Amino acid sequence: MKKLLPAICCFALTANAFSQTYNSPESVVFDAANNRYLISNNGNNRILARSSSGVITNFTTNITSGPHGLEIVGNTVYACDGASIKGFDLTSAALVFNVNVGASFLNGICTDGVNTLFATDFTAKKVFKIFISTQQFSTFVTGLGPSPNGIYYDGPGGRLIWCNWVTNAPITQALLSDSSV
Repeated sequence: MKKLLPAICCFALTANAFSQTYNSPESVVFDAANNRYLISNNGNNRILARSSSGVITNFTTNITSGPHGLEIVGNTVYACDGASIKGFDLTSAALVFNVNVGASFLNGICTDGVNTLFATDFTAKKVFKIFISTQQFSTFVTGLGPSPNGIYYDGPGGRLIWCNWVTNAPITQALLSDSSV
């Protein structure tokens, strides 16, 4: 048993170190309040935290599919997780928001900075609108040709802008006033 204990400890340390490396990173956001970057680590269903000194740790492993896009509003980081948007407290990493919008594959996410998230459904070629305070959601845009990927909220321009996943990808917009593409 004395010889087995060091081997078990060595294995545990190696496994822990491996879990805190990049494995198909998908998205990154800067968490200004905590002076760190949060990285969606798609290859092992985690969100990583990278400190200002470069140390990488697990922020959360409470992800089932992805994660893909990340967005911070207030003290919460929101992540695209399959058909759901999950929100995690930036201080404790506790799950504080979990809304299944019935999507096929949520990929990109953005915010108006106040109470609304917008998320792209890569496979179903839609954009969802999610109200943070009520957790209500709706389809904002549907019937898109190419698959929508990364998305940006342009408040002054009164529109959403997203990139598409296709050769010679067009950049597409939808007006916030009436969802017209």
